[in-house]
Amino acid sequence: MIAVLLIVLSILPPLAIWWLSPFLRSLDGVQSQFMNIIGVLFGLNLVFVCNEIWQSREAATLAMSREAEALRNIGRIASNMPEQAGAPVFVAARQYVETAIANDFPKGTPLVVFGPAPALDKTSLLEVINLSDVILDRRTLEKLDPAIKSLLIAELTAVRDNRLERIALLTLRPNRVKWFSLIFLEVMTLLSIAVVHVMNKRAILVACLLYFCTVNPFLLTLYSSQWPFSGLDPLHPIALEAALDRLNSMEAAYKH
Repeated sequence: MIAVLLIVLSILPPLAIWWLSPFLRSLDGVQSQFMNIIGVLFGLNLVFVCNEIWQSREAATLAMSREAEALRNIGRIASNMPEQAGAPVFVAARQYVETAIANDFPKGTPLVVFGPAPALDKTSLLEVINLSDVILDRRTLEKLDPAIKSLLIAELTAVRDNRLERIALLTLRPNRVKWFSLIFLEVMTLLSIAVVHVMNKRAILVACLLYFCTVNPFLLTLYSSQWPFSGLDPLHPIALEAALDRLNSMEAAYKH
């Protein structure tokens, strides 16, 4: 479906421009200096959209890395708790990471072109609440030095905050006004190319095909990449998987 839509959007507009070429050739008074402004506006808007989407991906990667590091720090603190007080912390942290990997990341999400971002039926919300309850339990905190207690609470806060940022980026919604403006400027740039720079029907057709076959696939890929955890190149929970392995090894050493 996506491939058919892309082919149609790349071929039909050039054919329409080719059909209108006798009328376009009659527009001799249009100045190229004026029409080039449209292309500049389209390019600037495209750069802004690209920068916003790439920044969202970097923010998601950073949030996942910080979340994983905070979980490892929680495991390090738990491994030094006396009287096996760290055992419930290990269990809660491991359950949280396993649930986050299983439920917070879409599996096999197709390329999203229209409609909202992929929704999740289940998330790690209950597990992060359980982790908070275990860490903030008075019986657990009483066995810790005040400085270690503050550090443990700070790491729990980091887990919760970075999880919220990750979930927020997953449920990101596109700015429709921004995308409609970008598509409008794309079409107007095509018309400016046809009006100013093309003198015959064959050249109009070739120029329009080159333009749309270059711009449309890029725009489609860019649109699908608005959600960092889906699309053509989704982010995977590699950092959380590494944190889970580290928690398992620390828990095994703590029990022995």
